[in-house]
Amino acid sequence: MKGNFAWIMTMFGTAVGAGILFLPISAGMSGIIVLLIVTLISIPTVYFAHRNIGVMLTEAKENVDYTGAINEFLGMKAGFWINVVFFITLFLILIVYSSGLNNDMGEFMQDTGFTENNLSHSVFLSLLILIILIFVIRIGEKIMLRFMGIVTLLLVVLLLAVSIYLIPQWNVEVLSKIYSPASSFDHFLLLLPIFILSFSYYPAMSSMIITFKEQGLSKQAVLAKSNKIVLISMLLLIVFIMMFVISCVLALSPAELEKAVNDNLSVLSVLAEKSHGSPLEYFGPLISQLALITSFVGTFLGARESAKELLKDLRETSIKNRKGIYKFLAFDDLLLLSFLAVIWVVTILHLPILDILGELVAPPIAFFLCILPIWITYRVKRLKQYRSMALLFTICIGCLMLFSYVAGKLL
Repeated sequence: MKGNFAWIMTMFGTAVGAGILFLPISAGMSGIIVLLIVTLISIPTVYFAHRNIGVMLTEAKENVDYTGAINEFLGMKAGFWINVVFFITLFLILIVYSSGLNNDMGEFMQDTGFTENNLSHSVFLSLLILIILIFVIRIGEKIMLRFMGIVTLLLVVLLLAVSIYLIPQWNVEVLSKIYSPASSFDHFLLLLPIFILSFSYYPAMSSMIITFKEQGLSKQAVLAKSNKIVLISMLLLIVFIMMFVISCVLALSPAELEKAVNDNLSVLSVLAEKSHGSPLEYFGPLISQLALITSFVGTFLGARESAKELLKDLRETSIKNRKGIYKFLAFDDLLLLSFLAVIWVVTILHLPILDILGELVAPPIAFFLCILPIWITYRVKRLKQYRSMALLFTICIGCLMLFSYVAGKLL
């Protein structure tokens, strides 16, 4: 059980990132009834999707990660294009985190009187934040990864403390607000993809299954351990995330939620702004920044590795090639500078964070989490024993995620 606990915390920490800082905003705008409906639909969807990814990884003949399993079941060409989509998805998530860091930091410095104006509207604050983060990653990646592990556990405790701290500020009148059926349906379409994103931890599944296989466990034993960890992780996430979301929703007015949407702020920054003179005024932005930084670093490392693989596959360059410009800049440095430039340019455009998550990030996540692994289960004959009605339900919700946010905006 000791080994299982470590993996449960890994899954839990992967899901509890910056995503939940924006979920309460979307949930609060939707109303309590829509939130409950989305919860009842999303929880089994996420649970069965992660279970099925465990099946796909376990049934792969080689001890490989997610992309390796796709290569085995669908071929190298399909694996390459899936890696392209995977890299684009990670890059879009980096833009979300960079925008959140820039906006929350600018708001915090203005609210505390450190600056007269909100520097998030200038081009320099976002550039400075990115330079510091990427420089730290470049010179101390191993130290940064250890730091992330400690901070993730700290974030769990702090967010739980915030949930409890907000209870005296709850306004139960919010629960009595009922939207029309048409409006509720629109909010349902908008909330569904954001909700499922906040409960997703499938990137961490590969390392877990690979470790179990390396221990020499049988296929049945690997699946049994994987399913148990997925179940416990899911239950913990339901309790933890839902408590945080509901506590934030009940503590904020519709006007404050609207401000968060318009100003691209995380829920903790909005709570800090209305909590002058309380510990939350300072701890709220700190927690928000820690969550965004850890999420940015983890995603950045994944995007960098994905970019390396793509460049290798395209044969445009090689990490070992030191000719030409590589005499002056290492391959890693070129990638880091390229990432910095593109993320910075998009960050200063101040694109709506929730729209990026719903319109651009949710569709590929739905594809990787709910659609592709289940399609493989039904395509590959030797996986026939794992087919079920639950998977058909999951793939239907995944297909809905592909266009639900855009449909909710248009209706």
